[in-house]
Amino acid sequence: MKTLIVALFLIATPALAATDSFGITQVYQTAGNTWSADWIANRTLSSGTRDGLLVARGDGTITIGSGIATMTGSAPRMYLYNALKQKIWGDVEITFYARRISETQTLSYQGFTAAAKIDHTDDNDICGTRGYYGRMLYDGRMDFEKEINHHATDGYVQFGSVKPWSAVPKNTWIGYKFIAYDNGPNVNFELYRDLTGGTNGGTWIKMTSATDSGQLGAGLTPCAPGIDPTQIMNGKNVSIMIRNDGLGQAQYKWFSVREIATTTQVAPPIPPPATTTDKTAQMKSIIDSLIAIMQGVISSLNLLKTLL
Repeated sequence: MKTLIVALFLIATPALAATDSFGITQVYQTAGNTWSADWIANRTLSSGTRDGLLVARGDGTITIGSGIATMTGSAPRMYLYNALKQKIWGDVEITFYARRISETQTLSYQGFTAAAKIDHTDDNDICGTRGYYGRMLYDGRMDFEKEINHHATDGYVQFGSVKPWSAVPKNTWIGYKFIAYDNGPNVNFELYRDLTGGTNGGTWIKMTSATDSGQLGAGLTPCAPGIDPTQIMNGKNVSIMIRNDGLGQAQYKWFSVREIATTTQVAPPIPPPATTTDKTAQMKSIIDSLIAIMQGVISSLNLLKTLL
């Protein structure tokens, strides 16, 4: 009888999700290179300063200390690449928490943005700057962007856009995950948000997802003659990047990058909140699930009774 009771409890207990070095829930299993921010010691990084794998670039300053990096300036950037510029980043899950504080100007492209599947280290390498961005913009939009031709008027394509809120709130820690991974010759993208401040690893909701299957960039100006603007940037790449623009201040913490195995999803994503049109169907589904659970409990209790 004791064995049966233990078995019932084991069946009812959910498995704990895997977490990163900061205790934040992972969506996909780690498989390859990893990096986590070590931002305890105080230091200030100006553009061009290397701090381990992290390189400060752009127009601005990064002030680090007590686990937080504060970005200031018109166009501050944080890159992750090694001195040899080797292709060390493949399929990745980029995670951080960020806090909007103040801006010096209003720009349509400012916000919490990370780049993956990109070789960007030098603005003079126009074709090397091509890659993909996951954007959580201050004006409330969340989307992806493919860079085709750096600073060209028609050098960017936005896709997978949603607007889950009217604006990113100030002075609030927001969880951000951008996932980019190869799917055959194509590249898949997922963008997540957590509004719990990281409580119990965060409640990660997939806000949008999309795929580049070679359709993005058609008819646009290539970065160089002979380069296809629709080229898919798959495989291993040199760098990861965080950017923001027009800042007074924005703060970041718990920043990590992990290469991932997308065949193993350790934390199935929570879907976005239901719309008014499907809430009734969702409630019926929940009730059906509860009925099934209760029927299972009753069956188990009846079995236990026969063994007494």
